[in-house]
Amino acid sequence: MENKGFACNKLVSSLCYVYVGLWPGNSNLFYMKKYFLFAALFFSTSLYAQVNRVDHFFVSSPKAEQLFKLFRDELGLPVAWDYKDWGGFSSGAVALGNVSFEFVSFDSVKETKFDAIALEAHEPVEEFILVLDARKITHDTIEYSTYTKKDGSTGGWATLNLPKLLPEGAGLFICDYKERNSVVIANTRDSAELKKRKGGPLGVTALKEFVIASPDPASNKKELSKIPGIINNQTDLYSFSRGPSIRLIRSAHSRFEKIVIHVNSLTAAKEYLQSHKLLGSSSANSIYINPQAIEGLTVELVNK
Repeated sequence: MENKGFACNKLVSSLCYVYVGLWPGNSNLFYMKKYFLFAALFFSTSLYAQVNRVDHFFVSSPKAEQLFKLFRDELGLPVAWDYKDWGGFSSGAVALGNVSFEFVSFDSVKETKFDAIALEAHEPVEEFILVLDARKITHDTIEYSTYTKKDGSTGGWATLNLPKLLPEGAGLFICDYKERNSVVIANTRDSAELKKRKGGPLGVTALKEFVIASPDPASNKKELSKIPGIINNQTDLYSFSRGPSIRLIRSAHSRFEKIVIHVNSLTAAKEYLQSHKLLGSSSANSIYINPQAIEGLTVELVNK
C-alpha cells in the first residue's frame, strides 16, 4: 500500500506536468518550463525522501557456501534465498527476523569478513540520487543487475555505493529491488518462518546492531547524519524507522567489527552452542559464537 508521502509525491508531480502542459507555447519560456518541472519534481521527491531500513548485509568469503550451510543447518535459520551463482558472484542468505544475512563469494575474495550494509530507500534509486546530491552525500554511479527467475522472467536490482559514510573496511550502499512488492512478501514470509521455528536452536529474534570501528567516528557521524531518515538519539548509535542500527566505536583500526543478535534466552543459546562445540567467550550479559567455527567472524548474542 502506498504511504501518504509517496501518494503526495505522485500528486505534485502530476500537477506539475499538467501546469507545464497548459503553459503557453512561447519558445522563450521553454527553459523556464523545464526549470519549473525539475524544481517541482525535486521538491516533491526530497520532501518525503528517506532511508527506510537496512535491507540486508553481507559477509564476503572464499568459504561463503560453507558458512551459509552452517547458519542454515546447524543454527537452524530460515533461508531468505538459496545459495547460487548470480553471474559474477555466488551467494545465499538466511533470515534474522528483521534483516537478511547474505554470504557472498567472488573470484577475487581471499579472506572472510563482514563486508557491507545495504540500505532500502523509500524512493527508486534514480530519484533518491537527487536527494543525495542536494545533501552533498558522496556516491558512485548506479549499477544495474539482472537475473533469470525460475519461471523464465527477468528480475533485477540497482545499487548505489556510498563510499564516504563509514570508515574504510565497512561498505554502505543503496539497494533498490525493482519488484518491491515481492521483497515485502518474502520478508514477511521469512519473519513468520523464524517465529514458527522459535528462532531456531539459538532462539534468534532479530539483529540488534552492526558495530563499526573507526579511528575518526566524529567525521563518520557528520557524514551519516546527512542521510534522510537516519535517527541519532545517542552519540554513537544510528537507527532507522525499523530494523537494526549502526553503532560507531573508536578504534585505532577501521573495520566492520561485529554483529549483535537478539535471542530469547542466553542460557538456552549457550547450552546449544556448547553442546555443538560452537561456543566462544561468554559473560553474564552476552555470549559469542566461536570465531574459529565461522572463519574468524565475530557474532555476539544478547538477550532481547
